[in-house]
Amino acid sequence: MASLTANDFELSLTPLGYDANYFQSEDNLYRTWLITGFYSTPRLEGLRYPASQFTLQTIEGDPNRVLIPHPWPHEIAWWAQWNYPGNPYYGNRALKLRAFVSAAVDMIMLDDAHERGLYRRSDFLGGTLIWLAYAYGVAKDVLPADVQAAYEVGLRKFFERIEQWGPTGTFGDMDAMAIVSMYYTAQAIGDADLLEHAYLYAQRVINLHFQNGMERHQGGYDASYNGIAIFFLTWAALLTNWDIVVETVDRLHEVKSHLTLPEPGNTFYGPSHFSSNTSADVANDQWSGTPPRDIGAAMVTDKALYLAFGGRNGRAWAWAVPTIAAMTQAVQRWINSINAALTPLPASPSAWGERHWIRSESGTYAGDYYRPGTYARLRQLLQSQSPLILPPFSRQENFLDPLLERHVFLSVKFPYYGAVFFTGELSPQVSPIAGFGGGNLSAFWTPQTGSVILGRRRGFQGANIDRWEEWRTWPVNAMSGAVQDGRAFTTAGYRPSATDRDYWIQPDIAIVEVRGRIGDAYTAQSGAIRGQVLFRRRFTADPQGVTAESMLLSDGTDIVTELYEAVPLFLYDGVYQRNVPHRVAFLINGEWTVVNTEALYVDVQQVKITRFNGAVRILFETPQWVKLSVQWVDGFQSGATCRNLLIDLLHNNGRPVNLPAEARIRYRIIPALPGDIDGNGCVDDADLLRVLLEFGRSGYLLADANEDGVVDDADLLLVLNHFGTGCWL
Repeated sequence: MASLTANDFELSLTPLGYDANYFQSEDNLYRTWLITGFYSTPRLEGLRYPASQFTLQTIEGDPNRVLIPHPWPHEIAWWAQWNYPGNPYYGNRALKLRAFVSAAVDMIMLDDAHERGLYRRSDFLGGTLIWLAYAYGVAKDVLPADVQAAYEVGLRKFFERIEQWGPTGTFGDMDAMAIVSMYYTAQAIGDADLLEHAYLYAQRVINLHFQNGMERHQGGYDASYNGIAIFFLTWAALLTNWDIVVETVDRLHEVKSHLTLPEPGNTFYGPSHFSSNTSADVANDQWSGTPPRDIGAAMVTDKALYLAFGGRNGRAWAWAVPTIAAMTQAVQRWINSINAALTPLPASPSAWGERHWIRSESGTYAGDYYRPGTYARLRQLLQSQSPLILPPFSRQENFLDPLLERHVFLSVKFPYYGAVFFTGELSPQVSPIAGFGGGNLSAFWTPQTGSVILGRRRGFQGANIDRWEEWRTWPVNAMSGAVQDGRAFTTAGYRPSATDRDYWIQPDIAIVEVRGRIGDAYTAQSGAIRGQVLFRRRFTADPQGVTAESMLLSDGTDIVTELYEAVPLFLYDGVYQRNVPHRVAFLINGEWTVVNTEALYVDVQQVKITRFNGAVRILFETPQWVKLSVQWVDGFQSGATCRNLLIDLLHNNGRPVNLPAEARIRYRIIPALPGDIDGNGCVDDADLLRVLLEFGRSGYLLADANEDGVVDDADLLLVLNHFGTGCWL
C-alpha cells in the first residue's frame, strides 16, 4: 500500500449509459431490474470519495486510531465487476484498488484483534470474510504477484480459523454466512483443495442447524431469524450449486410455505409462539424485503416460486413479474438516479471497527447469478395460473404434511379449513422466556376467515417482552393456571423429548399427541408447582375439523386458584390490516350471545368466531365456563393483536382449591358451513329439522342460519340450498 499514491485511486465520475441493444434481451433486462431499487443497489460512496482517502498517509494519519477508507469494500468491487456495456467502471483499475485497500486494512486490523483474543467467533468471521474474499476476487488481476501471495496468506488464515473454531451451533443464520465466504475464498485463490474444505464446512453447518427444514436458533426455532438464514443459504445455493445447499433451501421453503397462511385482502401471517427470540412469523421474516432472497430462492426451488407473486405483507400481486415496459422504465429511472448521485464527496474515512453483518440492502446475488429463462418461466406460470404461484394453503389440493417427518410441525389442509400443529423443541433458555410449545394448535384457518386461531409471541428483544405475569393473555393454545400467590404454571413451557410425542397419519386423518410434566423452571414460575402434575394434549384433524383433548393429572398437593385451556384468537394486525370484522358469540341454551367484555359465562355450549366473510365454531363436549381475556398486542416485529378464549377448568370462581386429580377438556373446532345448524360438518336432515322446530322464533338462535334475528323461510332455504355440503368428506 505504501507504493500507491492518490493517482492510483483517481477515478472520473462518469455517468452510466443506457444500452438499448443490451436490454433487447428480456433476461438482461430482468437481471438488471433485480438490482434496481428495492434497496438492493450497492452504494456509491466508495466511488465518490476523493482518491487521497485511500492512501496509506490517510489510513495512518490519525495518531490515535487506524482509519479505513471504506467499510464495505464489496460494494466498491461490485461496480468494477458489473459486466454491462453501459458501465464505465467495469474493469476499472482505480476502483479495484480502492476495494482492495479497504479490504486489506480490514484484514490486517481484524487479524491483530484475533491475536489479542478479540472477536474470535466463526460466525463473526464468516460474515467479514465474504467481503474480504469477494473484493480480492475482483481486484486480484491488478495486484502484483507478491501482494497477491501476501493477501492470500491472510485469506487462508481466516479460512482455517473458521474451520478450527467450527460452527458455533448457536445462531444458524450467522453460521450460514461462512458457506458463502469460504466458497468465495477458495474461488478467489483458485484452490481446489480449499474448495473441498469449504464443501465439508457447509456440511457441518447444515447438519448442525438445518436438518429439520428450519433454522436452529439458540437451540430452538425462530421464525423471524429463519429469514436471514434463507438469505445466506440462497446466496450460497446460487453461488455454489452444491446439492446439499440446494436441498436445504428446498427444505426451508417446504416448511416456510406450509406455515404461511393467506388472509382475505392479500395479507399473510403464520404462527410464531414457538420462536426462540423474536415475534414475526415466517411469512414476514427478516431480510426478505429485497429481491435477491425470494427471487433467488425461486430460481433454486419451485417451493419458493409463490414468493415471486406474493406470500408476504406489503407486496403487490405478481410483484416480481413486471411487464417489459415497466422494467424498462424502472431501469431507466435507476440509471438516471445513479448518474444524479455521482457527485464528489469530501473525505470521510471512519475509524476501523469489527463488522460481520453484510448489508442485506446491497445484496445483488439474484442478478449476479441469474439463471437464464427465469423471467420467461415466471411469466408463463402467471399466464397459465399455475398452482405454484400460490402458497399451499391457497391451492386446490389438500394435504396432511408432517413437514419432513421430524415431529415438529404438522400442517393440514382439507376442503373447508386448514390447521398447523406444533409439537417440537424449544430453546433451552429459561429466562427471558424463549418460546411457547408443549403441544399446540398453532393455527386454524379457513379461506373466508383467514387465521381465526393463531399462536403468537413477543419475543425478548423488544421493549415489551413475554412475561410470566401476563400468562392469561399469552396467545398460545395451552393449559395454564396460577397458585394462591399468583405464580403461574403452564404446559406451554414444556420441552418435549422424542419419546414425549407421537404422530399417527392416515390419508384422511391425523393425530398428534404430546405428554409431559409441569414443575420445572420452564413450566412453573419460581417453583409454583411442588407436587406431581402430568399432562397430555392430543389433536385429531379430519376433513370436518379438529378435535382437541387436554388432560391434566395431579396428586393434589398444590393449591391453585385458576386453571384454563387457552385458545388464542387472532383479531388483526395493526400494521397491515385495518377494520377487520371480528365477533365472538357464546351459545347458551340454544341462543347466541355476542361477547365483548371479560365477563365469565357459564354453561357455554359453543363459541362462534366470525371474522371477515366467514366463521369458525368451537363445540364443547359438555357445557363449559368461558370468558375472553383482555387484548394482547405484539408491538415488536408486528402489530398482531390477539385475545384468548379462556375455558375455566376449575369452576371455582377464583377460590383456592386443590389441583384436582384429573382436569380435562374436549372440544371440536370446525369451519361454519352455511346451513350446518348443528355443527357436525354436514348440512343434512338434522339441520332441516332444527330450523323447522324453531320456525317463527325470534332472537339470535342456533337455527337462525342467516343471522337476521328470526327463524323463517330464508333459513330453511339456506339449508336446502346447501344440503349435502360437507357430507361426502
